[in-house]
Amino acid sequence: MITNKKIWAIVLSILMLIATFIPSPYTNAAGEFTITGNSVNVKAGKEVSVNVSLVNNPGISAINLYYTYDTNYLTLKNVENKVSKFTMTNDVTTVWDAASNYTEDGILATLTFEVAKAAPSGDYTVGINFLSASNDSFQSVTAQTTAATITVEALPVATTGVTLNKNSVSLVTGDMETLIATVTPDNATNKAVSWKSSDTTVATVDSNGKVTAMKKGTATITVTTEDGSFTDTCEVSVACSHANTTVHPAVESTCLIQGNNTYTTCNDCGVIVSGSDAKLPFDSHKGGTATCKDKAVCIVCNKAYGEYAGHQLTNHPHNESNHSKAGNIEYWTCDICNKFFNDAAGKNEIEQKDTVIDKEPHSYNTEWSYNGTQHWKECACGEQTELANHQFDNDCDTTCNAGCGYTRSITHQWMSAYSTGDNKHWYECEICGEKKDEGNHSGGTASCKEKALCEVCNKSYGELKAHVLVEKVDNRYLKAEANCVAKAVYYKSCSVCGTASTETFKTGELDSSFPLLYMF
Repeated sequence: MITNKKIWAIVLSILMLIATFIPSPYTNAAGEFTITGNSVNVKAGKEVSVNVSLVNNPGISAINLYYTYDTNYLTLKNVENKVSKFTMTNDVTTVWDAASNYTEDGILATLTFEVAKAAPSGDYTVGINFLSASNDSFQSVTAQTTAATITVEALPVATTGVTLNKNSVSLVTGDMETLIATVTPDNATNKAVSWKSSDTTVATVDSNGKVTAMKKGTATITVTTEDGSFTDTCEVSVACSHANTTVHPAVESTCLIQGNNTYTTCNDCGVIVSGSDAKLPFDSHKGGTATCKDKAVCIVCNKAYGEYAGHQLTNHPHNESNHSKAGNIEYWTCDICNKFFNDAAGKNEIEQKDTVIDKEPHSYNTEWSYNGTQHWKECACGEQTELANHQFDNDCDTTCNAGCGYTRSITHQWMSAYSTGDNKHWYECEICGEKKDEGNHSGGTASCKEKALCEVCNKSYGELKAHVLVEKVDNRYLKAEANCVAKAVYYKSCSVCGTASTETFKTGELDSSFPLLYMF
């Protein structure tokens, strides 16, 4: 249903459209406001939204706008009303209508555009064009507008290939050649390339494609695109004229180095131009004197070589062993290498221990000998073994722990005070714990408060006596007060310690003042 307000808004829009061409004396009659668009960034092929905002609102109930933009690259997908008070027609021309004035500032609408994938980079203007506006008193309101801006970042153009200007190049040592790489398509976004030589000893290439010939040989120069890694190659052949040469003189062989005859090499490519660099055989070692311990040392290379010399032997005659010292067999030692031999020719090497004849062993008694401080076992020759001091567990121990048979006299160190247990007392040795004068506790009288005290050692012992219960009237023992039907109840108590019992007794008179309860 179309309201009078809506009909008036449509009529007013038509009149305002006409008024844009005919000057009116009523312009700004009810005030002026501003409509602005914001700036946004977007990549080609994506959707983007711009806001249409109202500023310095004097109060309007109807407004009519239309938008202009580059239709080649922008497509208006939606116009979203942001003011709930207005009803709106979504189109390139937007009409708002409300029953009463809208007085707030803020976003009127959000325009959503789809940006074409082919859109080039740049700023795209969204024109916000004011047609008409009025308030709820049917007064026209004017507006100033500021366009929105959409800044588009174009999609990158992918690289599809690369081509070198030459497939092959022939150079001589020291020459240079610059290769030219053409990246396709011509409008590719990223035209960066890198260069590489398959053998930098033959030819090098810099970041600009300049090739430098280094030595004789062949190398492949490869260019690679940064985008897509497309490649092309150029074969580089390098020749050498042997213009620069070096003569290598003859070198005499020794035992340390292999010599060579005279030869000539090219400084550029390293090829032998004349002669040969083949190594000659090593020469023999020279000089030095051998011993039975060390071979001769070459005076040229300082390395040992050849055979060992004979031993220089000294004879050691036979000596018999006895009960107190070891003997030895007849043997020979070398004065140079200090080795041991059992023959005068120095052929049969032995160890020093093999020359020893052990001492005659002692025969010790199986029984112990001892004195007041030590014990031992003894050989008939008087030699002693297992000599040690007597060992005791403590100062009260009388028998040596080694089992030698020695015993001693001791005196216990008795404590001055009794030691006690639950039912006994005794005197105890401070060292070994030996007891004397041990006896049972006796004497004394127990009560319900304290145990009996032993008349000998003065220690508590035994059990407490039972409480002596009496019927004592005392508020401390009151369990229940008297009432009209029952006497007061008290706990019985101990006449010695005053402890309350669980047993009770009744005493006294009934309490006639206690109120009676009647049931009706």
